Amino acid sequence: MPPGKNLYTNPGKKGTGYGYANITIGKQFSHSSDLYDVARQNYKKDNEEHHQLLKGAPFKLNLYPRDYFDTNPYFTEKPLPPIKKDEKKEVLPSPFKPSSPGKKPGGMKAGTFEPYPSHSSDPYMVKTGKEVLRKEDKVFHPPSGPKSRPIESIMTLNVKR
Repeated sequence: MPPGKNLYTNPGKKGTGYGYANITIGKQFSHSSDLYDVARQNYKKDNEEHHQLLKGAPFKLNLYPRDYFDTNPYFTEKPLPPIKKDEKKEVLPSPFKPSSPGKKPGGMKAGTFEPYPSHSSDPYMVKTGKEVLRKEDKVFHPPSGPKSRPIESIMTLNVKR
């Protein structure tokens, strides 16, 4: 009898078990087929049974649709009388008469008696600017409104998490 093979300490893989027959540790699972639309077919069957148990058509009231208000109170079946045409009286054209007297020539007359305001000789005056204050002379006035407070940054919040 020839001597046997040497013993391997780590046998090589034959596969993951997927796609190969009889490689799993336990018993091989038997194949069972599933229908694709089982849930849909069960729903149809239950729905048909439910409709067979129903008697007659669904209950409907004859109240809908109904007008909110009564019918038109002004509606009549009698024919309407003919439309009366008002006779237009011929107005004699009267001559144009202005409502106020005409304006005098010589300017706009917006509250003045002369066409243009008289010239006034005002000497050119240099405006004096505000005196420049030193930093030490200024008084600190805190700004009004809501005050800010210390807020942790998003990075520190994520680090704590």
